[in-house]
Amino acid sequence: MLKDAKWISHQPRPYRLDAPAPYLRRTFISDGSIAYATLTFCALGYGVCLINGKDVTDDVLTTPFSYYDRSVYYNTYDVTHLLRRGKNSVGFILGNGIFNDANDNWGMSHATWRDLPKVIAELTITYTDGTTMTILTDSSFKTALSPTTYNNARCGEDFDARLETVGWSLPDFDDSEWQKAVVKSGPGGTLKPNTIPPIRRIRTITPVKLTGNVYDLGENISGWVRFKVKGSAGDEVHVVYAEKLHDDGTIDNENENELIRELGRIHSDNYILRGGDAEEWEPMFTYHGFRYFTLETNAELLEVSGVLAHTDLQAVGSFECSNETLNKLHAATVKSTLTCYHSIPEDCPQREQNGWTGDAVISAEQALLNFDMYAAYRQWISDFADAQRPSGQLPCISPHPGNGWTGSWDAGPAWDGALILIPYYIFKYTGDKTLIEENFDGFTAYLDYLSTVSEDHIVRVGLGDWNPPSRKRIDHRITNTCYYHTLANTVADCAKLLGADPTPYRELASDIRHAYREKLINGSVPDMNTQTALACGIYHGMYEPQEVHEVSARLVKLIEENGYHIDCGCLGTKAMFTVLTETGHADVLFKMILNPTAPSYAYWIAQGMDTLCERWYMDASHNHHYFSEIDHWFYKYLAGIHISADELVIKPYFMDDIKWVRAHHRDISVYYDEKKLVITVPKAARLILNGVSTELAAGTHTISRER
Repeated sequence: MLKDAKWISHQPRPYRLDAPAPYLRRTFISDGSIAYATLTFCALGYGVCLINGKDVTDDVLTTPFSYYDRSVYYNTYDVTHLLRRGKNSVGFILGNGIFNDANDNWGMSHATWRDLPKVIAELTITYTDGTTMTILTDSSFKTALSPTTYNNARCGEDFDARLETVGWSLPDFDDSEWQKAVVKSGPGGTLKPNTIPPIRRIRTITPVKLTGNVYDLGENISGWVRFKVKGSAGDEVHVVYAEKLHDDGTIDNENENELIRELGRIHSDNYILRGGDAEEWEPMFTYHGFRYFTLETNAELLEVSGVLAHTDLQAVGSFECSNETLNKLHAATVKSTLTCYHSIPEDCPQREQNGWTGDAVISAEQALLNFDMYAAYRQWISDFADAQRPSGQLPCISPHPGNGWTGSWDAGPAWDGALILIPYYIFKYTGDKTLIEENFDGFTAYLDYLSTVSEDHIVRVGLGDWNPPSRKRIDHRITNTCYYHTLANTVADCAKLLGADPTPYRELASDIRHAYREKLINGSVPDMNTQTALACGIYHGMYEPQEVHEVSARLVKLIEENGYHIDCGCLGTKAMFTVLTETGHADVLFKMILNPTAPSYAYWIAQGMDTLCERWYMDASHNHHYFSEIDHWFYKYLAGIHISADELVIKPYFMDDIKWVRAHHRDISVYYDEKKLVITVPKAARLILNGVSTELAAGTHTISRER
């Protein structure tokens, strides 16, 4: 596919990387009766394609972010319905995307792949008589600059409708004054079919106008503002985005703009009217994370709405219960997972839009319970593996050019472990071991790398427990070495699954555990008596079984002394839910969750959050997903859906204050109230109820809670 097509672009004179978005077009004659036709194209960074003036797809931001110099993804669409006998036209509008990102904060402006937007395409028409016709991108295309005078995926878009070329994408448009397209070299990556779900406009939201020009969508989203205006040529519309408000009701967008100040603009979209009839507009090549926005214009505002857009991940799970705060936390987790996914699992949709690997792996289990993540994760893991150095070293952000802050690549095994843990989680929840087979050599290479940054099996590098309430992280050797141990055991499990010898990796895990116990647990490290250290030590198997009761009691005491407040960052929080529940302290965990004062999950809900926050005190992003382990707990413990590679176990944990629970994951469903338990399982399963184990056949079972 695309082997004879050429990458083409507009060449501004003089050459400038910040040129307006280009148009490219070509006409052709189709004489036969068309049976079917397909269009395959890759636009870097983003592209909109029209055939005979009509959009080829309702997908948006069509090309996934990748290591463009290693792998680059194309999309294929059925365009039969858009073609006609006689003269036809195909046209593209190209945006910068992350491919041509001018932002130097994360080293993107120095990316090796950076260039002007370009496209490669192949239109194949098959006629009813079996013959075919192929249109390829080459220098026969014509090009001009579009009215999109500025576009940056991370901060916004400008459009001057006075510059619009009416009918530019129609067959009879006169393009004789346009210049010839320039044939360009590709970005260097192998062209591959895109297999992840597309980014789509999911729904529109009508905002409420607050004071002045401030609007409130009533929810935090990823996307943009669409509007309709009527006015004179030269009238302007300015939209500015924010997640928060100041006390005086004005927007607070300091967080959003923290990393783009060097670009000389803020998160905003700007439109200049052509004048005359009503004009409707929305950006094509950017997205924002926001709840509030200002809209200032000297034209007549006819309509305004918010457009929610993200990767269209398909739901495979649901959860609800009698406690409304928990229901809101589930909804917030779902919203954050979706709105932080735009072809890759991002940390947030507003400030960074970066594929932080630690964020992704911490959230992966709840994501797999809520959504069909297989295709999305497989492509992202493939790109992550593309970045692995010969030493086995991995980046903490993927994709990323590897420049700037992340050049040292020292995030440690909690972040880098995404390469190993996500494929294993996919096997655990779906039974598919393909990602393990494809990446096992990378798993072992990474363990080899960790040995070079460890001293007697204690890992010396890593970010540690990110964003605890105090912002003071504990000794990072604790969490890093815990994850090193878990990764070694996981690789051993994977080796056994593939028919390889697990012994070297199991022995490595044993050596790591011994070193952890000797040098950290028994080594007078002050941070060992913290919530994160105790929870992670139990969760990652660093204590002997007979020690767990005493250690969990110490953990509970710390929580009680802290007023039933959590004192963990993302890694400690991941461990806390499993540890407290499995050691018989789910009641303590429940008090922590529902604590009305900060730091707590219930505090976020009480403050009106419908997404999860980056920090417990809400002083940064209001839309992050790495504290989403709570949703895994809803499914696994409250509903009792325990999924492993070996068996399906239903083991609900009944809480006195929870009157009923209803949950499903794929073909598994659980409902219970104070009297009965109703379970549907697609295969033989085991029920553990009131300490009694019962074998269940496939089907639906209604069981008394009292038996």
